[in-house]
Amino acid sequence: MLLSLALDPAGQRVLVVGTGAEAVRLASSLQVSGAQVTVLEEPYARRFLTPRPWLIILGITNSAESQLVEQEARDRGILLVRCDGADPRPGQARLSL
Repeated sequence: MLLSLALDPAGQRVLVVGTGAEAVRLASSLQVSGAQVTVLEEPYARRFLTPRPWLIILGITNSAESQLVEQEARDRGILLVRCDGADPRPGQARLSL
């Protein structure tokens, strides 16, 4: 089942983990929409979760790093969007901009 949501990223803190083409495209679109975007190359660092981001975009293919980011997002109740080619699991989202 697909569910469409309208989210306003203006002024929101977004953390993009990875520099794949789709992650960079989403980061750029979110910046244009007024989000405060931080892009990180691997390795992921927990220190970027303070202050808490509104959204994490996961754009890395390293499965160990992906699992770490996923778990941190889940533990902290942060919306996670994958754009690393993996199918979303229940509770995850896909983002179209």
